[in-house]
Amino acid sequence: MPHYLAIESGATHSRLGLYDHDRALLRETEGAPANTSEYGVDNCARVIAQAAQALREQATDDLIILLAIAGAHNPEDKVALGHKLCARLNATECIVSSDVHTLFFANRGDGPAILAIAGTGSSMVAGDGDKILQVGGRGKYLGDDGSAFGLARMALRASTTTFDGWGPQTTLLDALPKAANLETFYHFVDWHDHASKDQVAALASTVIQEAEAGDRVAQALVHAQADFLVKQIMAAHRRLNTDQPGKVILHGGLVENAKLFRDTVINLLQAELDWPVALSDCHGHQAALQLLHVPCDFINVVRCTPQDLATANASTENRQTEQQATLDKSIDKMSAQELVRCMVKEEDTVNTALQEQSENIAALVEAAAEAMRSNHRIFYIGAGTSGRLGVLDASECPPTFGVAPDRVIGIMAGGDTALRNSVEGAEDDGPQGIADLQQHNPQPGDVLIGIAASGTTPYVLAALDHATQCGICTAMITCNPDFDAAVDHPIRLNTGPEVLTGSTRLKAGTATKLVLNIITTGAMALSGYVYNGLMVGMVSKNEKLRHRAARIVSALSPIDETAATDLLQRTDYHIGLALIMANKNLGLAEAQTLLDQHHGNITHILN
Repeated sequence: MPHYLAIESGATHSRLGLYDHDRALLRETEGAPANTSEYGVDNCARVIAQAAQALREQATDDLIILLAIAGAHNPEDKVALGHKLCARLNATECIVSSDVHTLFFANRGDGPAILAIAGTGSSMVAGDGDKILQVGGRGKYLGDDGSAFGLARMALRASTTTFDGWGPQTTLLDALPKAANLETFYHFVDWHDHASKDQVAALASTVIQEAEAGDRVAQALVHAQADFLVKQIMAAHRRLNTDQPGKVILHGGLVENAKLFRDTVINLLQAELDWPVALSDCHGHQAALQLLHVPCDFINVVRCTPQDLATANASTENRQTEQQATLDKSIDKMSAQELVRCMVKEEDTVNTALQEQSENIAALVEAAAEAMRSNHRIFYIGAGTSGRLGVLDASECPPTFGVAPDRVIGIMAGGDTALRNSVEGAEDDGPQGIADLQQHNPQPGDVLIGIAASGTTPYVLAALDHATQCGICTAMITCNPDFDAAVDHPIRLNTGPEVLTGSTRLKAGTATKLVLNIITTGAMALSGYVYNGLMVGMVSKNEKLRHRAARIVSALSPIDETAATDLLQRTDYHIGLALIMANKNLGLAEAQTLLDQHHGNITHILN
């Protein structure tokens, strides 16, 4: 039986509740604001996923997400948001609707109804039977009359006339700057240019206070905004064109918390319409839970499942024959020579993909180098081929550069078993991705690099979201050019479809391995583990490498290979120590002290 994660997100906060299969509330929490038109789909997905993570960990069964979110007017945005949340929270389904339609459905009852929302913004939904219509909800530039934002905006304009000497006197001139922590009203000019909608709307409470204290300008503003709201309610009533008795439902912080505004609205409305007026009795995540019972044809609702995820449209999942005219038949119809020529030719796209992302890769190399210089760590995390490539690159850093095994760490969905065998469903387990990362106690200063050819692997995305929340630098290496999750360093390698459809161990794997090579080699070179292009941190574990070590010491010092071999034997084949002894004419203990003082950075010592 599934658990249900019900979420209501608006301009001031998000409210989340986890319910069991009997619809009993298990736990609830709050998160940051989310509004798709204000913040974008990706930021909303990140904010909601972060707030929901603790609740998700409490859900032991399949999870269905029920999301009512502000600004979700565009069906494409709702679908994209539903897909992202399914991936990040490992949910079996996500039902998404706008906050206003959800509230209307949860409170409408039988017969005609009008839901009027007056919070940070304003909007309303009216309905009678199958007829549903919306009034307002046009945003801060085209609408929001009858809201906290509308009231604050009008108060600022009225106070401006007072400040300039041609408007009536009002206590708002002093009260508003104080509420915004500004020295004088003049500072609103710069403040308003950078203030968010909810910061402006927060001033409405000051306007209400001054109106209640008797300021006539503030009282007139409250009346005007209440009248705007009533006019919209009456417009909705006319458009319903019904003679049946109905009801008006008020919702939002302005009508709930400001009695003066609420009473003014009710008094003005009762002079126009004989319907009863009441505050909503089902709201927050309790209203979102009602999306379970929304009819399939109800307006403004979309249903998303992991099977609909964007991976189906990612370039790594597309067929070659649909994308590239150069491939006129599938590889199973080719001769061996044709197949080889085709696959070699296909690798040409890898270099182009890397060139296009060279600046982004360079920025990630700098971040990784800073982690090395500051004694922090680099983490790779991935599943399948991507995870194996990360573990491979991490495992090669200690013998190549002489760094400790815990400085570059590969985390693999399914653990070590998955390096050789497929672990069913491991890549879909977002909470496990977080748990696997937490085992290493990541700290700010570390770098977490996700690896996912499709860019949608829940195991990876959940770990990246968690790392972002913890203040850790994040990156994603993906072969999906449409990847848009919020990471510090996105690397989008547009390698295109594979000759064997969906087999991302081919071009995608090649491109990914090259990027990993660049990251660790570049980070080590920039942080002192490479000197004059030679592997001065190399661990010499066999005869071939011991001969190479002697050649390196001889090439970088005034001694020959025989003397170099002698020094290396005294240092247990530690190239760095041998180089310091040879170039600085120091004993072993003195060389070790100097190396420790510079945290193993040979470049700083020898330059």
